Amino acid sequence: MQPVYETSWQRITQRSSGRAMLLLVGCGLLVAVGVDAQAAVAPMSRQAMKKKARYIVSGRVVAVTSQVQKSKIEKGFGIYRDRVYSIRIRVDSISMGSGLKPGQEVLVRAWRPETRIPPLPGPQGHVPIPEKNDRVTVYVARKLAAGYEPFLPNGIVISKPEDKQDKQQQPDETPRTRTAGFTRQYVKRAVLSKEQEKVVVELARKRGIPKVASISTYNLYPTAARGIRVQGEDAIQGRNVSCKVLNVRYKSWWHPNQGPRKGDLQSGDFWAGQPTTQKQIILKVGRKEYRTRSVQGLTIEQCESMLGLFLAGKYVVGPGVNRGNLNQINWKQPNGFHKRDDSISISFPHKDAGAGFFDLQVKLDKKQLTITQMFQAVP
Repeated sequence: MQPVYETSWQRITQRSSGRAMLLLVGCGLLVAVGVDAQAAVAPMSRQAMKKKARYIVSGRVVAVTSQVQKSKIEKGFGIYRDRVYSIRIRVDSISMGSGLKPGQEVLVRAWRPETRIPPLPGPQGHVPIPEKNDRVTVYVARKLAAGYEPFLPNGIVISKPEDKQDKQQQPDETPRTRTAGFTRQYVKRAVLSKEQEKVVVELARKRGIPKVASISTYNLYPTAARGIRVQGEDAIQGRNVSCKVLNVRYKSWWHPNQGPRKGDLQSGDFWAGQPTTQKQIILKVGRKEYRTRSVQGLTIEQCESMLGLFLAGKYVVGPGVNRGNLNQINWKQPNGFHKRDDSISISFPHKDAGAGFFDLQVKLDKKQLTITQMFQAVP
């Protein structure tokens, strides 16, 4: 499940033409902006980084510090601030480059946007940012006066014992588990203890969710904030599914200096507002069921047919579409299907929870599905 973004604006990059577009959340307006803003940087494969890297260094993170400073990326009129990270790594091995030795400590510089007023599409910095004691491999794009700069956006790879070169699972997310009557799915930097789960479950009960079905956490990129999402049991009627969803905040994970608001219910360092009702529609492809948030202007059968083609990889890509970004789409969780006049758009989330979504403009001619345009929304 994707979190509900609480920013007022969502930044959208049109890959086919490189022109910036802005999506105003709440008003439902898609507004074209007549500027040639730099697009968000697409993730690179490890093979591509290996070919271009000046250094490839593996080791353990011994310290991570950060500070907010004036952006060196966005220099136009406005208020632009970046959070710059200094990551100190004790080197275990060097697979590319000379001048470094095992046991030596090196400084890696990374960054993420902190403030964008007015909001602009553009590079979103490095993802993920490691924590102390993480074991990492850094693909260095260039050597700085003080430190080393990884490739954008994924030049820092956090290693796991089971990590493999071509593994397609989300690298920053723990496996889904089920105990105590509900499922858990936590991102690496936001894992709740058993005692913390009890507080969250009790908050949900007091907010009108007597039976918790799942608890998940997410990163609110590009900030360092993390959130908690509690989902109640499903109520199913035919193809329609509804459930209550509660967003819970934890002081140590949330934005600095942002605490409970009027009307929020607080328990210790956790607080929550009122739950919302999430509605979904069941789609059936083969023997499997999938859920989507909305279907407009299309029949259920048409949506199931198109979803089946996407899942099977049986689609045609238009000349202006960046094929590389298709690998970042989570095809199993369609957000919505919409048709207006002859225009069909289908949205899917990014594979990494909290990393935005993709909006595909498609054309369906008999049984041939063509992606004509693709937009990416970056939180």
